[in-house]
This record gives sequence, C-alpha cells and structure tokens, in this order.
Amino acid sequence: MRSVFSRIYGGLASLKLTIVLLSVLAAVLIYGTFYESANGTPMAQRHVYASKWFDALIVLLAANMVACTAKRYPYKPHQLGFLMVHCGILTILTGAMLTRNFGREGELFLFEGETGQAITSARPSLQVDVPAAGIASFQIPVVFPARDEGAEVDEEVRLPHGAMRLRMLRYYPNAQWTNTVTEGEELNPALRMRWTQHDVPGESWLVPSDPQRRSLAAPFRIDTFAAASGREADSLLATAGRAQPQGRGSLRLRLASQPLAEIPLDGPVPRRVHAGDYEVVLREWFSHFVLREGKPTNASADMVNPALLFDISNKGSTENHVVFAFHEMGSLLSTSGNHGFGIEADYVYDGPAANESRMVLVHAPGTGWRAAANFDLGLPADGRLEVGRAYGSDASHVEIAIAETLDRAAVRNVLVNVDRQERNPAVLVQAVSKDGTSDPQWVVAGEQQTLRLGDREMTLQFARREYPLGFSVHLVDFIETTYPGTSRSATYASDVMVSDGTHPAVPIHITMNKPLKHKGFRLFQSSFMRSGGQEASVFSVSYDPGVHVVYTGFIIFIAGMVAIFYLKPVIRRAYLRSTTPQAVIPDTAVLERT
Repeated sequence: MRSVFSRIYGGLASLKLTIVLLSVLAAVLIYGTFYESANGTPMAQRHVYASKWFDALIVLLAANMVACTAKRYPYKPHQLGFLMVHCGILTILTGAMLTRNFGREGELFLFEGETGQAITSARPSLQVDVPAAGIASFQIPVVFPARDEGAEVDEEVRLPHGAMRLRMLRYYPNAQWTNTVTEGEELNPALRMRWTQHDVPGESWLVPSDPQRRSLAAPFRIDTFAAASGREADSLLATAGRAQPQGRGSLRLRLASQPLAEIPLDGPVPRRVHAGDYEVVLREWFSHFVLREGKPTNASADMVNPALLFDISNKGSTENHVVFAFHEMGSLLSTSGNHGFGIEADYVYDGPAANESRMVLVHAPGTGWRAAANFDLGLPADGRLEVGRAYGSDASHVEIAIAETLDRAAVRNVLVNVDRQERNPAVLVQAVSKDGTSDPQWVVAGEQQTLRLGDREMTLQFARREYPLGFSVHLVDFIETTYPGTSRSATYASDVMVSDGTHPAVPIHITMNKPLKHKGFRLFQSSFMRSGGQEASVFSVSYDPGVHVVYTGFIIFIAGMVAIFYLKPVIRRAYLRSTTPQAVIPDTAVLERT
C-alpha cells in the first residue's frame, strides 16, 4: 500500500506534471477566449470556466503544487521565495473557487419609499411546476449560445423524483412574435408586394381579410380589397382617386406600457370620458390642424393633419395634451402642467390623408388582381398586373412588382429571433417520460405555457432567482442632476437607509462612482426609471467572497517573486557562510616575532 501511495505522491510532486498542467491551462484559457467571443460570456462560464472538468484541472494543479511544496521539506532559508510563490498561487486559486461557487450578481429595483431585502439574479431561469408529480418552482438555468439566427440545442434535464424530463431544442436570445403568410386551405387571396423607392428596397404581404395586413403606409398608401364580382371590383378601383371616409379614428391611452383605454373620436367634441381612475376631457378635434397667430385652428374639413386637444385629470390635478395622427408629436402643451401621471397617448387613424399618393389593389374571381392609382405608376389600362413584372415611372421615383400571389392564404404567428442581444429569451421545449413525448412548445419571457403529457400538466415560465441580502435597503429619495438647459441626465444618486436588524438604520448616499459596501455586498447606482409619477432606482449588486483572498494571494505571490530574484542570493550566501567549517588554531601554537 505504501509503494502505491509513494508512486501517486511522486507523480503529483513531479515538476514535469506542473509543466504539463500549466500548458493545458494556458491552452484552455486561449480556447475559452475564442469560445466566449463566438457564444457569449454565459456560455463560456457554463461550458468552460464553471465546468466540472475545469474544476478538476484546477484541483489537480493545486494538488500538484501542494505535493511539490511538501516534497522539499525540511525547507532551507533560501527557499523562502519558492514557498511564498506556491502559497500565493494556492491562495489565488482558493479565492477564485470561492467567488465562482458562492459569488452572486443581480439587481435591486426600488421605488421611493420601498424596502428591499433580496436581489434578483441577472440571468433568467426556466421555472417548472408539475403539481401531479409534486414539483414546484423547480428552476433550470437557461444558458445557451446567443446567435443572430438562434441556436439549436439538444439538452435534457431530469426533473425531481425522476418521473419526467425536460428537453430543450432551440434557444432565441431576443425573440419576437410576428405574422407570416403561408398556403392555407380556405379561399383567402393575398399577394407579396415588392418595391423600390429612391433605390431603397422593401417587401410586404398584403391580405385584404386581415385588418393588420390589408393596407400599407409605405412607400405610399396601398389598400387591398377582395371583391365578389367584376362590377364590385370596378367600383372599388374607382376610389383610388379620392380619400375614403374612415371616421375620425380613436385615442389610445397607455399607463406603464399597459393599455388603459381606447376612446372613439366619432361623436360630439367636447365631451368627458372616464378611463380607470382618470377623467379624460376631449376638448377640441381638428381634421386639418394649423397654428395661426399662435392659436390652434382647423384649416379645412379634409383629413390633412388630424389632431386632438384633450385633458387628463386625477385627484384635482390636470394635464393638457395634444396628439397628432400623422406625426409623433404627442407632448404636453404646458410643461408646467406635467403632474407625472405617466400616461402615453396615441392618435390611431387608419384612413389615408386627403392629399397623399394612393394605390388600390382589388382581387375578383376570374380576373385576379387589378390596380389603380391617383399618380403615375405606368399601370396598364385595364389595371391587370402580371406577377414578376415591374411598374413605375421616373416622376414617382417608385417601382413596384407583385412577387407572389396566393388564392388560399393563411396568416400564422411565428416566433423569430431579432438579434443576439439577450433581451427577450425564448426556448423551445418538450416534456419526455415513459408515457411518451409532448409536442414542442415555445416558452417566451413574460409568457406562461403548459405542456401536456398523458394526464399530467407541466407549467413553464421564465423567472429570476432571488438571493437574500442579509440586510434591508430602504430608498428614501432618488436624485437626478441634468445638464444645464437640457433634460438629459448628467448624474443620478440615491439616499437610502441600511439596516441589518441588530443596529439602528444608517443613512447612505449612493452615487454612480460611490457604491454601498455592506457585509460583502456592493450596490452600484446603475440606472433609474419613472412610472406613474413615481421614481425608482436600479442598483447592480455583486457579492464576491473570494476577492480579498485573491488580493492576499497576489501580495504573497509578488513578495515571493521579490524574494526569489533579490533576497535569495543574499540569504543563500549568508546560509553558506553559516554552514562552512572554519579553520581551528591549536591552543599550543605560539607565534613569536623573530
């Protein structure tokens, strides 16, 4: 047994093993750098730096250094630098492992007057609930490659109790639902239009039966219709030269990005309308808004520049607003009347402007698609358009063509990936058990989905893990400083009260460059937001239990290098002098001067 132990100990204490391990570690770090640039930092953390094989490499290197150090016992004075360098490296490795296994990063979001005692993880997790199997709030880290086209993955996670598994098939870092047009079963005409305007290309599907796809605003106004007969088609084509009555539209209100109310504008104005806890007064409506001598005036009855003046009141305070249908100019008429309600308003009007360029496309049985326009597009006299042929004129600087037509179109919702920025993650999953496999289902951030497998239901949603701080932070006041003469933020800070339950609360002022440091946590003022008249601070929080251990290790390592290069020769000479035998002179020897 001793010989086996001796061989293992001798192998661990080998300098050749040290060289091999350091070479492997250097190669892994180089590989990790390239892997991180291709797949993102979270993927590199999961598959390289936080992997079990990387831990094994670090532990083996640490064991090698301990064995090399122990093998040279008993130590001589001139080996002090060698011992310090090895101890420094071991201390650095220990600190790094502490940080990786026990460190935390997240955010703390507080409105003024709120108190927080936990941080929210910066990385999302997939939360799984299977009530029939006794699984509640089981979280799976979602760490996959962040790519523009999304990433194909094939990973299975066994859920608690071993009854079911969750298979992840594809990952989108920034997912978005969009409509697409494909071949369907029922009669539903549609066409894919291509255009070029001032050498800028564009493309879109047009579907007369779909309110979201029946019209286009660019490159000019295009309206599509499905006629039941040739006579109806002729009547619709004749409307290309004049604007169609569409009503006045509606006023759409949102509070904190959530729908509050949509108020039709047809009817008497002025009038009062209630929207939740707010009272809305529609004061004056304009079809052709202009300013004459500084006063709002309706210039004509044509829908040239529709606008609405309205007031919003709540608890005795009133804000004055103006919104425009064709311009994103919605703002407060009086900045002194801004009471911080945080209500966003849009004037929604789907009809054409009275003086805009317009084209009408009509589909009728037996004749296909025909077109008419109120400007020169070089269209044929009968309006029949050929698929793939371009139409246009030099005067309009526009060229159009029908790229594709479908007689039986179906509009479907599909999930696409916008880019590789991890803003709205989504993962394609399916449940697996001995009873079979469920249909794949997309789980998108902010949405809850249910997978059914046999008589069991699995509920999935994105969630962020919470970690307790061990103390409480109360936001007293958020302070913003703007650049002179502008509304742009120059700096922002927060006044907070920090309490750990055993001592009185302590006031702390946190700025962008002065974080709060308490019990190993560091809280940075990273951002802020306003909602519903309230202000909120966003703090980036980090907990790094190994940072001081790492710093100590570097100090020991540097001191050891200094000892090796500068003190070792001095110590070695002194040690040799102390151990060199001196010449012995006999007591009987007498030196006489002759």
